[in-house]
Amino acid sequence: MKLNNNRIIYLVILLSLSFSCATINHKQSEQRAYDGEIVAFLELVNHYEIDLAKKLLNKLKNKEAKSFAEFMINEHTKLNSEIEQISRDNKILPIHTTKILALKKDTEKEFKRLSSLKSPKLDKSYIDAMVNGHKDALHQIDSYLLNVHNPELRKGLEEAHHHVADHLIKAQQIQENMKTRTKPKK
Repeated sequence: MKLNNNRIIYLVILLSLSFSCATINHKQSEQRAYDGEIVAFLELVNHYEIDLAKKLLNKLKNKEAKSFAEFMINEHTKLNSEIEQISRDNKILPIHTTKILALKKDTEKEFKRLSSLKSPKLDKSYIDAMVNGHKDALHQIDSYLLNVHNPELRKGLEEAHHHVADHLIKAQQIQENMKTRTKPKK
């Protein structure tokens, strides 16, 4: 069968369009997976903060540490509700990548370590963990903000950044107050 020039051109165009559609679909799939990782990260951090604060609340003796734990329960419950709503509205499923699974393992280990402590060491260790954890979370949120694709998720991530930065400042203030109180007087 002999193909004329029009048929060859038509076949080339069809193949080009097929390749373009496959490339676009692959890129969209990668973007959804990235956004899904962001949702999984935010949900993991929120649940960790809530669960840890609830577990330690009655064991904490320092008034500021105890108040901060209550603050974490309230704040991260609200943040988690907002992220879940964005996820539902935009049909973004949490995707537990190797990065998220490694973070989950680390948070479980830290949860067990802190749960095993008693005050006053617990109070200091909890606040130290909050400072370090919120610094790490801010770093990761900044990284995610560079490539987040969904506009509503971007807004939620920016909001989370604002809250986590506020939490970090509060935790650092408590940490500093604890250091000041434990310094020996001359």
